[in-house]
Amino acid sequence: MKEITINKKEDLEMAMKEKYDVIYVVGELAEKIKNTEQLKKMSGPVLGLLIGLVLATPMTFGVSSITLIGINAAIGAAGGTAISLTTLSAVVTIGASRVFDMYKNYNIDISRSGNGYKVTLFLRETFEKLKDKAKE
Repeated sequence: MKEITINKKEDLEMAMKEKYDVIYVVGELAEKIKNTEQLKKMSGPVLGLLIGLVLATPMTFGVSSITLIGINAAIGAAGGTAISLTTLSAVVTIGASRVFDMYKNYNIDISRSGNGYKVTLFLRETFEKLKDKAKE
């Protein structure tokens, strides 16, 4: 089983691309992932819409309240729940497609670690295999 501890988004991208079974995320990146936690409650199509909107929206001057209002209007029309500016900022910082892949392909555990957070990503394929073995 391949495991890695990371604290940079570039390392997260590499670990996800190489399909690490367990990815431990610490530091500021763990805080950013924690801020995306409300996305877990979104259905696949609404999350896909959010990611598409983020990718299509020019963020030349950073994430603004006006951008957030437009994105939340579209999400609301699709039956989703509004997101916070903190969540939107985290999605933009980490990378929209990376966040989508993370929620699609990994089980995510977020826990307190000192003054911050530790995020553990479990590759769903591996997680299901281990679960099946435990049942035997």
